[in-house]
Amino acid sequence: MREAVIAAAGMCLFALFAKFPLPLFLVSLVGLLVVATVIARSIQNATSWRAVLGWPPFTRRVWLSIPFGCIIGLFLAASYRITYALPLPPGPLQGFVVPAALIGAVEESVYRGYIQGKIGKSGFLFAPAFAALSHTAYKSALFLFPLNGSEIQFGMLVALTFVFGFLLGLLRQISGSVLPALAAHVLFDVLAYGDWPQAPWWVWG
Repeated sequence: MREAVIAAAGMCLFALFAKFPLPLFLVSLVGLLVVATVIARSIQNATSWRAVLGWPPFTRRVWLSIPFGCIIGLFLAASYRITYALPLPPGPLQGFVVPAALIGAVEESVYRGYIQGKIGKSGFLFAPAFAALSHTAYKSALFLFPLNGSEIQFGMLVALTFVFGFLLGLLRQISGSVLPALAAHVLFDVLAYGDWPQAPWWVWG
């Protein structure tokens, strides 16, 4: 539990200060370093890095759960594009598609993979709720100070991040794998942001 809390706090620290110039930007790097150190120690003390990050061998249960993750990702992406009056279906993929997919994969590996995995035995509902709450705190910190007058529906962001994060966490609990949640998040990021020629403000600031 302690490692999960430390990792969640480090991610919030990173998100909160990542968009600021030096010297505050260094605080965000400290947050990332804390997260990397905690996860690295867990991997060092485990028999497999795959187990630490929620990447067990493929089983029938995992294969059956992945389509449900994809459905959630498709629904969220369509809802996002409709809400912000973006073309549906998306246009041709642009340069940001690879970073977008990687960001989603890393977030899921940290939250539904590592953090939820660390407290997976704390309760079938508590573990996904804690992971969803941690991810929501990270997203809230990331979008707390919009740049260039960007408008954010902050309340909706917080609510949707928690609700759908909890659903993805349940998939993690049921399947025993982070892969269904990872599929949902990557699919969402690709469909929501893949036709963007460059990263939005909340990525690089």
